[in-house]
Amino acid sequence: MLEELFTKKITTRMIEYVVSMDSGEFNKKDVYETLGVSQPSVDEAFKICKEFNLIRKTRRLGRSTLYKTNTENPLYGILKKLVMEVSCHKFEVDLRNGD
Repeated sequence: MLEELFTKKITTRMIEYVVSMDSGEFNKKDVYETLGVSQPSVDEAFKICKEFNLIRKTRRLGRSTLYKTNTENPLYGILKKLVMEVSCHKFEVDLRNGD
């Protein structure tokens, strides 16, 4: 199970994006433009995030489907904490190394 979430870089980056967007809507184009990756890569990451119920469809806007982070999913809280802890750790290491 964890392998599905963390094996591919795009899925890990998508998780970071999803937990950072916990109060707003987004579409696939927002994600691939923000992350600088191809649409097929984002499609794959969306599929995994949907399987784990990390995102949910909110509405259609023209031809685009909008999504929102499922903050009610207990996994969301765990992943948000993990992302924050890793970010803080990296910041501390960078400070110690003078980066």
